[in-house]
Amino acid sequence: MELVLDKIYKSYGSKRVLDDLSACFSIGVNAILGPNGSGKSTLINIICGNIKPDSGFVFWNNEDTRNKSCNLASELGYVPQTLALYPDFNGEEYLSYIATLKNIPVKKRQEHVDRVLDIVDLHNVRLQKIKTFSEGMKRRILIAQSLIGDPKILIMDEPTAGLDPGQRIAFKKMIGSLSGSKTIIIATHIVPDVENIADKIFFLKDGGIMTLSNHFYSDNDGYISPLEREYYNVFGNKE
Repeated sequence: MELVLDKIYKSYGSKRVLDDLSACFSIGVNAILGPNGSGKSTLINIICGNIKPDSGFVFWNNEDTRNKSCNLASELGYVPQTLALYPDFNGEEYLSYIATLKNIPVKKRQEHVDRVLDIVDLHNVRLQKIKTFSEGMKRRILIAQSLIGDPKILIMDEPTAGLDPGQRIAFKKMIGSLSGSKTIIIATHIVPDVENIADKIFFLKDGGIMTLSNHFYSDNDGYISPLEREYYNVFGNKE
């Protein structure tokens, strides 16, 4: 299962955000690293079909995603950067609603809901209204909804924003447990969130991609890891 981007261009007015960008994402953890404003969210939204590139193609399993026969949407789980939720739903109601949108059969919806609640450790607050959730809990319920239906590809835009250190560790363990069977794409500017779990690293700079393999950062050296050092070399002190 491969997701391929071929010569993607995207501009907003006179500003070129993505410039002849090509990349291949395969089973495992694929991390897109870059500072805020580097085009990560634009790239994610193009992959998900939320916005169209000015030119270029997105292929899923060798099929153009613009074709009606391509089933990417039905095989995709998406965690947006913004906390787009229904505040008056409780956690269980929200996830059941998502299961309905994903055409999960009625008899199997509760099973799917219970499974993802357990994965993100929110089962004990499943009947609590989302508007009472902390930011970290809201982030976790978004991660949970992305897992409904057991999608083949997971796309996450800054998924650890608002999570405390313990929850970030739990997130990395969860991603590690899923990476053997799914194509996981994580867009972030936080190096430690993907260090040691990413199979591929993609640096997004000046609208293009630099690719690094996981062997690059296998050893830790003092206060800054090799991956953090390379991030700084590429981007400087941009946040």
